[in-house]
Amino acid sequence: MKILFFITTVVFTLGSCNSSTNTNSTNSYKEDQYEKIGHTADNGELPKKAKDFLNAHFTDQKVKNVHHKKSPVAYGTFFEVELSDRTEVDFDKDGNWKEISNDRDIELPTLMLPDAIQKYLDTHYATIGVTSIDKDETGYELELINDVDLSFDLSGVFLRESR
Repeated sequence: MKILFFITTVVFTLGSCNSSTNTNSTNSYKEDQYEKIGHTADNGELPKKAKDFLNAHFTDQKVKNVHHKKSPVAYGTFFEVELSDRTEVDFDKDGNWKEISNDRDIELPTLMLPDAIQKYLDTHYATIGVTSIDKDETGYELELINDVDLSFDLSGVFLRESR
């Protein structure tokens, strides 16, 4: 009886290891496929507009890594730029910024935002920094250090706050 229990345990353990190995290799395969889409580039491959943006708003930071990716959606390629303080800035193929984020709760500059958004931040959140900014065709989404999310339209009109 002990031998049967031992054999069953060994078979079950080996089967579990094999399943987890297959799962990991499947995930690796997907990640590998995604990585093959783009390549690591140098700052020289960035569009001039992106370089100008970085020079204007992140003067104290150096470009650590540029990753050039091809997007599966209609707007084409984009660039992910990682700065020395681990801030990440994403640009579209023409060098227009689309997203700025930092996972270390470092306050981001906001001068690239419309004046109405800057005024709203100064009035309502003067002492709270911004850690993430997303810009798309409908407006801006900001995440503050205190985990408050703010939404604005493209002209900077406040839409909503969420926590």
